[in-house]
Amino acid sequence: MAGSMRQLEERQLPAEVIKMQWSPKMDLLAIANIKGEVTLHRLTWQKVWLLNPQEESDTVVNLAWRPDGKLLAICYETSKLVCLVDIENKNIIHKTKLMLHNAITCMMWLPLTNTENNISLNGNKTNMQPTGEYLPPLPSLNRSFGQEPERKEFLSQTLDVLFLGLDDGNVAMYVFGMFYCGTISVGHGEILEISGGFGKSMWITWKDKNGIKACRLWCPLLEQSTAFLKVAQAQANIEYLMDYLSRTLMAISEAWETILLEMDEKLARYAETNPPGGVAADFLELLMIGIPTQNLENFLLRDLTEKGLKKLGHSIEMCYSNIQKLVLKNLTSVGMALVYQLAEMRGMIRLGGPYELLGLTDETIITNALHASEAFLAKSSEIQQVIDHSMRDYKAFFRWLYVVILRLTDERIPSEVSRVSQQELTFIAEFLRGFDKTEPGVGGRKGVNLEKLGQYLRRENLQTCLTPEGSEWATMLDENHCLRDHPLIVKQDLNYSLLQSHAKLITAIHNVFREAYQGLVEHFTISNIALVPSIGFTSSQITTNDDGLLVATCDLDHKILRLFKIECLYTEPVSLNFKLAIINTDHKSESYSKNYTDCSLIDLQFYSNEYLSLLLLSKQTHASYLVQLPINHIRIFGNQDKNLISLTDLLNNSWPRPFQGISAKKIAVSGARKVAAVLSESNRKIRLLETEVEPEDEEDEEEEEDGTNDNILDTSHGTVPNSQ
Repeated sequence: MAGSMRQLEERQLPAEVIKMQWSPKMDLLAIANIKGEVTLHRLTWQKVWLLNPQEESDTVVNLAWRPDGKLLAICYETSKLVCLVDIENKNIIHKTKLMLHNAITCMMWLPLTNTENNISLNGNKTNMQPTGEYLPPLPSLNRSFGQEPERKEFLSQTLDVLFLGLDDGNVAMYVFGMFYCGTISVGHGEILEISGGFGKSMWITWKDKNGIKACRLWCPLLEQSTAFLKVAQAQANIEYLMDYLSRTLMAISEAWETILLEMDEKLARYAETNPPGGVAADFLELLMIGIPTQNLENFLLRDLTEKGLKKLGHSIEMCYSNIQKLVLKNLTSVGMALVYQLAEMRGMIRLGGPYELLGLTDETIITNALHASEAFLAKSSEIQQVIDHSMRDYKAFFRWLYVVILRLTDERIPSEVSRVSQQELTFIAEFLRGFDKTEPGVGGRKGVNLEKLGQYLRRENLQTCLTPEGSEWATMLDENHCLRDHPLIVKQDLNYSLLQSHAKLITAIHNVFREAYQGLVEHFTISNIALVPSIGFTSSQITTNDDGLLVATCDLDHKILRLFKIECLYTEPVSLNFKLAIINTDHKSESYSKNYTDCSLIDLQFYSNEYLSLLLLSKQTHASYLVQLPINHIRIFGNQDKNLISLTDLLNNSWPRPFQGISAKKIAVSGARKVAAVLSESNRKIRLLETEVEPEDEEDEEEEEDGTNDNILDTSHGTVPNSQ
């Protein structure tokens, strides 16, 4: 390897580290500690952010970077959650509840398309634009309900799959790190590591009672078509739309609760002092006779007042106006976009071919989801009518009540508000009729039912439904059953509330994607090979440029390193063979035996296709060494356990300098970023290293007592986000 190593930073940490992993694209190190916290650090050890656990006492099982380095997947043990975190601002853009009963032993996020040129496995250019590119953008929601453009950016990336290895020999797959798409059974033991990706086979190693084994996975359906990509994109877009829809309904509900609170403040106390039916009777008597009861007069003049009535009317009108905008713009737009996306999926089913092989075979399921989304759109239109009627009734009611208060206070009544038409009297009477219908409200309290919108925002059937009476369209459908039952005619659920229609839509869409990937697992072919008869204490693997696999493992005595080079023979059927090199890490060299005997292999990890990083500990001197072993210098002897190679001879007696001031236990290396992290035995101290430094750029470390220096790595290796 050109150059040598240089220390960058060293820090003592407040909590023990359990996982650390370098970003594949930037000089960032993700660290998980025993408290369940995850921190992101620059090479200068500047903290970018700290993310607390999702639940108290939750612990991190594993970390995995998305291939483009923009997201970090964090798997938690207690909550059984996989959270996808935006590294720019630590926002969690997606949470997946794992329905897995076995322990997760490894996690790897692999690309299935070229993230730089958007090239699929078969070499064709892929259109990575959202499938709804012809639709207008959705209106922005208030910031308190999330930033949907940022979220959509992550949902329209190139195809990648998050693989979770389990302790029972199964591997669960999550496309885009979000959507479960099947479980592959590869063996009957603990999954050790997964590697591969774009342009390469997927390789998995696992261990059982008979030793360590490896397998090659190949899926023609992924390599020969873009069907999986299209279905995954459709699900990502629909998932985004459903999330946007939920946040829109949340905004509508909050605006309606504001109306309810205004009512409670002014009218609930008055309603409590009256017997059932008393409130409506008092207001109707005032409407018909023009003389209020003493209780009502006191309420109008002391509690409500002229200014209070104006303020209440203005506040309620503003709330209704906001709800109307959310329904007209946001709710309608997202409903139409959902219909578009589902119609595209129905086209996939009708096309058949690779979509049918994936599991998209039942058009009825998509049609049911389409009908549910259309019914939801119809319910949105229904709410628009309810809002129009409510605003009309409110204006008439408040204008009449304003005139009553002016008359009671002997104020001059403007001529433009003094006249009340017969139609307005009808509106006011209809409005007053619902005064004494109890309203469940928010938090279980009872208020006065002054409007009809609230019933649409509860998960129960409507109390007052719109009827199709007088509608020429409804009459025509009743008279023509063939037209009424046509699949293109929207079926309305007049008894359903808006939240009930939403729940029905969620169930229908869930059913669509429950079937979407059912056939994917069946198209994986697996080729197995046994490697080590005895179980090694640690192992690492990397996929080679020629689509092979390198596996390094160490025996339980920490002395013997085995390096396997696995090749794939493209015969019928496909078979695997391997060559083996056995390396003795404590071999005594004649000239170096005094200093480098009795070395134990503490940890290992592939740095790149050309180098294997070894962490060694000398039991005599208690010194730690980070050795970069050149794989090309190793002679592969065959598949027999013989002819030990001396590690000292492989290094040509050029051992690196031992670490000073730290007793190392674990390493995390990255050949792509040319960096390494060394963790101490206490799991509380981390030392960061730059691994390929030109000799003329090195500082003279011998001048420093503790072997450290103040050189900081230039960030030209990659950009990092600003510290939060």
